[in-house]
Amino acid sequence: MFSFKVDNQIGIELLQQQHKEELFKLVDNNREHLRKWLLWVDKRKSAQDFEPIISIWINNYANNNGFLQLTGALAS
Repeated sequence: MFSFKVDNQIGIELLQQQHKEELFKLVDNNREHLRKWLLWVDKRKSAQDFEPIISIWINNYANNNGFLQLTGALAS
């Protein structure tokens, strides 16, 4: 899958299903702040709730409309 090493500390890769636990933790820990801008925040109550949306994001990326994560950890 897509990945790009920026430097020794930063890499960019396409968000995948294996990132759903980490993504859920980030969203859950920042829920109050994120809900101001992201309407889907309160609809995601578990890591499994990210499975369908990650698939959509992957398709969006394939169509030149996606987002990336830092290698090793999602950006927070």
